[in-house]
Amino acid sequence: MYWYTGHELKKYVENKLRTVKKERFLFSDVRRYLFNPDTQRTLCLYGLRRTGKTVMALQSLSVMGKYESSLFIACEADPYKEEADTMQTLKKCIAEHPDCKYIVIDEITKMRDFVGTCSYLADAVSSTGKKVIMTGTDSLAFLFAANNELADRMESIHTTYIPFDEYNYLLNKSLDDYIAYGGTLTDGYTMYNEDSHLDYCNVAIAFNIMHSLANIPYRDCSHLEAGLLKKPNLVSIINNVVQQANREFLANSLNRAFVSRDLGSTRDLLVQHSLIDSERLNSKELNERVRIFLNIENPSYLDDLTQEETDYIIDCLVKIDVLLRSKDLTGAPEYVFVQPGLRYAQCASIVDALCTSDEFLEAYSYAEREYIKEKLISDIKGNLLEDIIYVSSAKVGAEKEVAVQKYRSMGREVDLIFIDRSKKICAIGEVKLSRSAEPERQGKHLLNKEFCSEIEKRIGYPIVSRFVVYNGESYYDEKSKLDYLNAEDYLSNLSDSMLKLLDAGSTRITD
Repeated sequence: MYWYTGHELKKYVENKLRTVKKERFLFSDVRRYLFNPDTQRTLCLYGLRRTGKTVMALQSLSVMGKYESSLFIACEADPYKEEADTMQTLKKCIAEHPDCKYIVIDEITKMRDFVGTCSYLADAVSSTGKKVIMTGTDSLAFLFAANNELADRMESIHTTYIPFDEYNYLLNKSLDDYIAYGGTLTDGYTMYNEDSHLDYCNVAIAFNIMHSLANIPYRDCSHLEAGLLKKPNLVSIINNVVQQANREFLANSLNRAFVSRDLGSTRDLLVQHSLIDSERLNSKELNERVRIFLNIENPSYLDDLTQEETDYIIDCLVKIDVLLRSKDLTGAPEYVFVQPGLRYAQCASIVDALCTSDEFLEAYSYAEREYIKEKLISDIKGNLLEDIIYVSSAKVGAEKEVAVQKYRSMGREVDLIFIDRSKKICAIGEVKLSRSAEPERQGKHLLNKEFCSEIEKRIGYPIVSRFVVYNGESYYDEKSKLDYLNAEDYLSNLSDSMLKLLDAGSTRITD
């Protein structure tokens, strides 16, 4: 543990923030806490690595500018070593600086006894009018603390989810960058190569859950949690759950490319450019090779887990914002991956291995393999864009009391359904990676009267608008009655776009 105050703290903060020019959107909530004279709660900034927790904490000290009465404490010891920081060492540090009114404790979840002793910060520090801001990577530890030691005495800000509009504002990056690298504020480098993204998956996600479970006081630990902690390979198990979810996503993307209509277009292009004989791209054979290559049939991690344990780990992934839990119109549960950069990195590395594998594509030339790889990467980006649009819409929809769902039936599907129960109306839409508008093809399901009637019957409300989110220009297609919305514009003005689509009496959204 180390600490700074006064002039040393001022130098430390200015040095750390010298390249930081902007604030996360969430910082408005930090300001609200800092300037609220009535609150006697602590503030917790928690989330996965590289999402701006420490920077926001330091920015809070910079905003106040009262360094002589501020104290910054950094916990740094490994919580599994005997010399780990504890609440006793933290109490001693705070006691030695009685005049400090603003106390920031960075990476507090590294303390071995944080969950069981953190009530001290509320009982003896923030209750006296001092502002206490804590940061931590082990998100679950804060959730456990909020339900126990800090119940009703903690305000929290979860930093893991970074929407595209904020990512673009902070890093000046495009939607294509967000698809490939979104999820962190490291300008793309975290997921740049296999070692980096696997390290992020292990440390930021798997160790997050394991450390948090290990920090639960024995008296509060359930039988299920105790059983998981006894597993010697828990980190690998959690990592496998994440990777298996990504492999299933990839399998669906590849199956679309090799089995669905995309296979026909791929084969036609290959034949047209004399890259391949039309009989060589056998969809059934390739699909079977994909499944074998990805080892989808019998994921090995299930051998080590009961269904209850698997469900618990998935619930943990939801709580730390790795997965978004949802339901389709039939009530079937769905889980959407929230970290696009991590998913893209893992999928792209698997596709690269697949397309360079002689066992998988031994009959194909280098040019053929490169073409197939390019097509598969495009399909993965398209499916990731669907997830990004869905997650962003669902989070904004929750704020606006608009339900966001999907629907699939008999080979037909819509990517987005917005349901406004107060107005008793809904809107349906598709998400496409394409830059060109093709209403007849892209609106195939949106304009299918039988399918739309089925959706209206299931929801109980009329469909007031149909739309396509894509990478081209925004406009209203008079002939098909489809609203075409540019994806970056849509994500940057999501709330307004959603409400306009659900305003039955409004002018066209693109007017």
